[in-house]
Amino acid sequence: MRVRTIVIAVLSCCALVAGNGAVFASSGTPEINRANATMNLTGTYPSVVSCTGEDTINYRTYRAGGPWTGPQTEVAPDPADYALSGALSFTNIVWTINLNTQRGVYRATATLRTTAGAVVYTGPLTLITQGVPAPKGNLNVYARGWLSAHFAPADDTVAPPGDDYLLANVQFKLDLGSAQGEFGTAPAGFGAGTYAVVTNVTPASADGVC
Repeated sequence: MRVRTIVIAVLSCCALVAGNGAVFASSGTPEINRANATMNLTGTYPSVVSCTGEDTINYRTYRAGGPWTGPQTEVAPDPADYALSGALSFTNIVWTINLNTQRGVYRATATLRTTAGAVVYTGPLTLITQGVPAPKGNLNVYARGWLSAHFAPADDTVAPPGDDYLLANVQFKLDLGSAQGEFGTAPAGFGAGTYAVVTNVTPASADGVC
């Protein structure tokens, strides 16, 4: 019985080592580059709908009739696989605000294009806002949130292709038709930077971890 126990222990140890060997052999090629940029957009005045929420508080939802557009400008970049300067647009803008607390949620699709019109990245933008927006040109509402945008061009030959994202904590000033924002630690136009990266470390990535 003792000999059998020893044999089982040895075989288990060998299997564990072999398993570890397979893990190391299939480890990926992660990449995380710091990202920094400023954003300045303008667009059409949104439509407005008011309603009562399930908490019996009054709410207001703004929907933009067209895209908000303007430049995104890269600031003090690290070496990365993509240029982060180009023509930026926010589409599908929906902004709902609790009129009691003035806390709101701003959602849009962010798309960056080159000067030739080719898509660089696209993805959902979600902002938590504070305040009721003033007319265009006042930038009276502060907001912070998250941008997760997928890069369209392939950057390398490492499988799987198309696994690069811009993951950015963003901050903005907003009103009814304009937005001024930034991500990264270099711009610091809001007094404090945020963290943002160009990376292949995403939930769907197979090569973005060690």
